[in-house]
Amino acid sequence: MSPMRKILVISECSFHNPTFRIVLDSLALEYAGRGHSVRVAAPLSPYTLSEPRGAKNRRTSWGTLMRLWGNDGGRVPSVNIAKLAPLTREADFVHLHLIGDYTEAVLRLDRLLRASKAAVLASFHDYRNPSIRRTPESVAGYASLLHGREATVPSRFGRNLLLEDFPFLKGRIAIVPEGVQLEPLTRRAPETPFVLCPAWLAYYKAPDILMMAWAALENPPPLVFAGNDPRGQARALAERLGLARSGKVRFLGQSGHRETLGLMAASEFVVLPSRHEFFGMAALEAMALGKAVVASATGPTDFIRNEVSGLLVPPGKIAPLARALKRLLEDAPLRRRLGREAKRTAARYTWESAAARYLDLL
Repeated sequence: MSPMRKILVISECSFHNPTFRIVLDSLALEYAGRGHSVRVAAPLSPYTLSEPRGAKNRRTSWGTLMRLWGNDGGRVPSVNIAKLAPLTREADFVHLHLIGDYTEAVLRLDRLLRASKAAVLASFHDYRNPSIRRTPESVAGYASLLHGREATVPSRFGRNLLLEDFPFLKGRIAIVPEGVQLEPLTRRAPETPFVLCPAWLAYYKAPDILMMAWAALENPPPLVFAGNDPRGQARALAERLGLARSGKVRFLGQSGHRETLGLMAASEFVVLPSRHEFFGMAALEAMALGKAVVASATGPTDFIRNEVSGLLVPPGKIAPLARALKRLLEDAPLRRRLGREAKRTAARYTWESAAARYLDLL
């Protein structure tokens, strides 16, 4: 077993983001379970010194999982540099988790880390997301942060996007896939069959493409969206297409992680046709539950083999998506075959292996 290290995990994204909550929870517990001392700095983190989330009896002499941000709804700009500075000096390893949402605070963090002796690993969980404004200043800021450091991404799709802006990283980007964290579920047979899209209904998740493909189908079961519709645009389009009035499309709003997993388990299959998907954790979770998945050929291409463990379609294209949906709706044996292979594939993706890979990169 490797000697105990003091690991400081710093996240650019809030704990209000369900994906990041899973990433930070899972990695912190894996690091602590290996005997390392862990502190987490993330906006709206539930971690405290006295009651670390899910990490009872895992405290060490250096401290435990802790919160450095207040509940002010802020992102990295609200970081308490005065508290963070001594921790970066004490840490052996600083693990940065980034989403490409560059702010002035990232520059401050870079300066702070340059003054420490800690090894720094920069892990991107998203980059060049269409919903995040990208400027020459943000690209230059990340270039400074990445200079002389190793980086990781969860997929080949992500690596290619990073290399387009930072070609100096060629040969220095490791692909570390994310893991699956399933929770105990109470499985209930649905009253009526339905197909699930578990996604935040932003433009890059392509709810418009999915609804137009759904509108082209004859007598499909309900398409259920589980995710926030921040601008109401998805609901408005459903009304214009007549999908809401006919009951072909339903909106549940944001669900908790366990509730979303339960919906996945109860669905006929899961569809995630994103224009941009850096990895696709929801698709991998559905696969772990033995569900067939239709996904865009973006990040999920790393773990979905087309026609073997799922169906891949070109992003942003209505007709190929409609054909894939029609096939799965009409072919139950195909759904079962894809689901069985999907479950076998997903079993290889664990947070234990991800944490071990990160630690190997030091």
